[in-house]
Amino acid sequence: MIDSSNRKRVLSGMRSTGKLHLGNYVGALENWVRMQEQYDCFFFIADWHALTTDYADTSRIKENSVEVLLDWLAAGLDPEKCVMFIQSHIPAHAELHLLFSMITPLGWLERVPTYKEQRDNIKDKDLATYGFLGYPVLQSADILIYKADFVPVGEDQVAHVELTREIARRFNGFYKGKFGDVFPEPQALLTPTPKLPGTDGRKMSKSYGNTIMLTDPEPVVRQKLKTMVTDPARVRRTDPGNPDLCPVGDLHKIFSDQSTMAKVNEGCRSAGIGCIECKGWAADALVKVLNPMQERRKKYEDNPRLAWDILEAGTARAATVAGATMNEVREQRAVEGHREMTDVSQLATDKIAGPVNTPVSESTSSKARRREENDFPFAVDLDGVYEGPLDLLLDLIRKQDINIYDIPIAKITAQYLVYVERIKELDVNVASEFIYMAAVLIHIKSKMLLPRDPLAPAGVEDDPRSELVNRLLEHEKFKSAAQMLHQKQQIEDAVLSNPSLKEFMDAEGTEPELAADVIDLVKTFQQILDRARNRPILEVNEETVTVGQMIQYLHRRLSIEGRPVRLKQMLRNVPSRQALVCMFLALLELVRLQAIQVRQDHVFGEVLVRKHSHFDEVMTEQTAIRDDWR
Repeated sequence: MIDSSNRKRVLSGMRSTGKLHLGNYVGALENWVRMQEQYDCFFFIADWHALTTDYADTSRIKENSVEVLLDWLAAGLDPEKCVMFIQSHIPAHAELHLLFSMITPLGWLERVPTYKEQRDNIKDKDLATYGFLGYPVLQSADILIYKADFVPVGEDQVAHVELTREIARRFNGFYKGKFGDVFPEPQALLTPTPKLPGTDGRKMSKSYGNTIMLTDPEPVVRQKLKTMVTDPARVRRTDPGNPDLCPVGDLHKIFSDQSTMAKVNEGCRSAGIGCIECKGWAADALVKVLNPMQERRKKYEDNPRLAWDILEAGTARAATVAGATMNEVREQRAVEGHREMTDVSQLATDKIAGPVNTPVSESTSSKARRREENDFPFAVDLDGVYEGPLDLLLDLIRKQDINIYDIPIAKITAQYLVYVERIKELDVNVASEFIYMAAVLIHIKSKMLLPRDPLAPAGVEDDPRSELVNRLLEHEKFKSAAQMLHQKQQIEDAVLSNPSLKEFMDAEGTEPELAADVIDLVKTFQQILDRARNRPILEVNEETVTVGQMIQYLHRRLSIEGRPVRLKQMLRNVPSRQALVCMFLALLELVRLQAIQVRQDHVFGEVLVRKHSHFDEVMTEQTAIRDDWR
């Protein structure tokens, strides 16, 4: 098995719709086989996603899932190089999907381009369901639960990855934890997706009935190609054609070698070959690709248990990763009141049951002990808050209403150590005193576990905590006194004093007034003048360009052009630095609203700005509700 610890993680999946066709292979599966050599790959069978459209009949989902797996293995996916698993066998996907659905705005889902397209194109099924609307949220859970770095997608799926990034940012913003963000933001990995037509010239799809399946035997492949549409310009055998306009020519570009392509180009354009001969060459190229796959598939068809074992092993590995992520999610979102209620319920049960010695497994008791020791609702940043370790200990004790003369040393020590770990990250030098106190606490805890000294005088209680309690009480007295002095000093600094007047003069029937002499007033005005003289003068040039104006400019520009616009060309006439900033903010706002797409096809290539299909709808909606866009 390849060590994937230093590799970036890729995640992708396919719906369990049964046997795969050449379009699935060229559009995704062929890329996956290459990626497993470079990345830590997780590939899953999305049987829950299949329910978003096929919820009325689930009888073939398991069978279809196995067919998908067999085609994966036949295409070259290796269980030693990637993780293959089935979505529904890992319930954590559903749990994270539920949590994400609580924070995802409805408008985000309604603006997903494929949602509208599929509702318009699929007329034979009722897609007015929450499951269909919310499937991008489930997709986000699938990606983020494995903390994927990249998601291989075609250009039409980039919006889904961007939605996943938005959900990750929203979750991380709501639930900040001591270890930082739970979810990294995945990047879309734009993979090459050659144009692969079906036998009728349209996009290859099962719904069109124009597919060539990976499992089709050679005679079936040749028969399907014989009926495939060609360049409409070749009505007669003697008419020249153009391979660039012919669906069979598209197959040659993907599957045929250079020598065959040269013969096709020359023969078709000169009418030197007929379409039947050209289709025969295309069938030869396809058979060379499909035959090895079908031989590999037969091994698993003869023994399906081998394939199922691979799926179960991959599901176990994926479940481990998903479980670790969900532990982080639950910790970030933990509701303290729920845990306290659990403890109270347990206490009530103990009182009712009485002192019965019920045997408890060691793992359960140790978990309960750890929960008791670490369960406290205070997460204070140490940096600049506590003056020393005694200050921290005193705060922990007082906030939890603990009797200082009977400190639960194990619980307090566990809580204290959590804080010390945090301060070590901030400043090791500052942490030295706190670390020393941690050692003292651990020492006291150890002494309390030892039996009483048999040589100690009778009636003398030797509590290891007594010295610590005395130090804490003394520290509390000094701290209270210091706070009183500090408050007194603050009051004196805030009041104008009059050395010649020792008390307030209260006139009968009036409120007390503060008396101040001329000297105090002169000093006060002198200080005001000094501050005014030393105040820096800031020259602020009025900027007439706003973000709203730049958004309107982008709206007009993209509406006029009707095609992608180079960012360099768009920024060429920006008059000032402030206007440039406003332009970038406008671009970011429109990307966030999924009104436009900014893309770069290759490193150092041109950056292009293009409209999304719902560009006009977003602009109209936002202009109506935002004053700064008008």
